[in-house]
Amino acid sequence: MSQDKGFEFKPRQVINDRYEILEKIGSGGISSVYTAKDLLLKRVLALKVLKPDKLKDEHLVRLHREAKAICQLQHSGIIDVYDFIITDDNIPLLAMEYVQGRELSRVIEDQGSLSAEEALPIFIQIANAMNYAHERNTLHRDLKPENLLIAPNGYCKLVDFGFAKKRNNTCTLCGTPEYMAPEVIQNLSQGFAVDWWSLGILI
Repeated sequence: MSQDKGFEFKPRQVINDRYEILEKIGSGGISSVYTAKDLLLKRVLALKVLKPDKLKDEHLVRLHREAKAICQLQHSGIIDVYDFIITDDNIPLLAMEYVQGRELSRVIEDQGSLSAEEALPIFIQIANAMNYAHERNTLHRDLKPENLLIAPNGYCKLVDFGFAKKRNNTCTLCGTPEYMAPEVIQNLSQGFAVDWWSLGILI
């Protein structure tokens, strides 16, 4: 299997004799997401794979951090991660819960700002999920519309814990500048307030 810049998984391709690719459903700055059928457990899930030109140590660390962070968080408002996989061709990917929904950013793009009646249940779910993560000493640190999946029934899932960190740890500058708390930008000790700041901006 080639790892050229133009590489992509193809429908019906089977990964590690277990995951059959169905279709590509999304693409971000460093990764792409596919739906796939788990041939062993007979369920549809999502596979998140780094883009070929992003197979660098920093992105591998972020993907692995995301897997470890979410595996410790079992909450209805947080996406489940089932496995961190290295394919037979040395391509790292996450096997995750598949949620039929759209990013909040796409919802707003399509229909404009949400009404208070539409927004309130979504942000209550986000706040509950963040409170759960904080009780387990985990900060998300990248709350933004692109990291929230909204199902047709209004159910919300928080995704992408690639920048997750334990409370009061500093790190190199990371996240999305428009939603960063001041202490993140200044690389100071970071507590739960950094996520609540981002949630406030998000609202």
